Amino acid sequence: ITLYSRMVSAMCGIVEDWSFFPNDPRMPVFNASTRQYANLSIFFKFLGPDYFRRNLEFLDPYIASIFAGSDCDRKKYRIKKLPKEVSMRNAWWIFRLIPVKKIYKIGQAFKKHPEEAKEKYIQIVECDMRKVKQLEARGMDKSDGLQSYANELFRAVLPSIFQESGAIYFVILSMFNKLDAKRREGKTEKIRSEYDALCGGYEGDELMEMNIEMHRLATRLPESIWDEYDHEDLHELADRVKDNLDRKISDLPQEFLDEWKTFMDHFGFDGKDQLFLSSPRYADSPEILLGKLRQNVGAGVKDPAVTQQEQVAKRRNVMKLHEQRAKAKRYVKPFALSKVRKRNLYLDHLMWMRNAPKLHIAYIFGVLRAEVLRVEDHMLAEGRLEKEGDIFHLDLAEVDMALSDES
Repeated sequence: ITLYSRMVSAMCGIVEDWSFFPNDPRMPVFNASTRQYANLSIFFKFLGPDYFRRNLEFLDPYIASIFAGSDCDRKKYRIKKLPKEVSMRNAWWIFRLIPVKKIYKIGQAFKKHPEEAKEKYIQIVECDMRKVKQLEARGMDKSDGLQSYANELFRAVLPSIFQESGAIYFVILSMFNKLDAKRREGKTEKIRSEYDALCGGYEGDELMEMNIEMHRLATRLPESIWDEYDHEDLHELADRVKDNLDRKISDLPQEFLDEWKTFMDHFGFDGKDQLFLSSPRYADSPEILLGKLRQNVGAGVKDPAVTQQEQVAKRRNVMKLHEQRAKAKRYVKPFALSKVRKRNLYLDHLMWMRNAPKLHIAYIFGVLRAEVLRVEDHMLAEGRLEKEGDIFHLDLAEVDMALSDES
């Protein structure tokens, strides 16, 4: 929960304050034992379920579907009287900590000059990722502890987070909601099909790049080797990969081993639940990766790189079609063509950023998890922990306290 607080604070541009949210469940947002919760009874006093459904469709379709359900009854669940601590004064105290003006200016830069802003963003991300790589290679300074190390990591990616927040909150989110509404509620099947094409096929999307690399890696291992292992035996294949990497044996293709090392270097931070520090990652539990790789092998499995190329072509065909339609009606609707062209610039240059914040934060969590596991190994060797996984019952402050007290 400490890192969840750190993540949410970082997304808001707050670096040092680890207690951004209270533990009081009467508050609008509060900390529980393992995650944050929103007190919807308070939010329903001001906003209805449909507001949340529309705004969450882009970020989390599953949660959006819950708000769309008949059980999400505003009248039934909204609070009648706000707690005295929920006041405009306290809201302003929180709001003033968030650099809204800075994020807004970044958003306007993306809105006015998407191509230039994108190039600047790419340079910022590359710089931030180099800093994180350097911190990952250096590791935690034992005298400073994990909390300080986490602060360093979050501070390193803050410029990227600012850029992504500006682009998403002030350009991407509103545009996606409009496109998605037409995709779902268009008057004809043709309209719905066109807007469905506009909602996909974005070059540069890091999540899609991960899927493409995963498929490529899977196909570098012959199917005959995959056939040797059932799903429950993939830990044995993981051991075999490790032995090949350690040059103890040599019975796997070198091309696969080279691709494996590259994939782990780029995406080893990923796993089942990237934003839970206790959740295994590919880097420390490679059998999880092998389980996903296995799904990319066999007849009928389409290369996601081909799928992306098809989606990009389909989207750009619709973009071109909409420009032609707007041009044909330029005397009736003189501003329609410029609006379509601006939207198309956003689709080409900004929409691919939609998954970037989560993946960058997940990378930070992966680096922190690796450091926590090293600390756990040390404490297990000293007999200060009983078994693997016990360290995740501690918070960062308790781990730091244990590191500073060797008695």
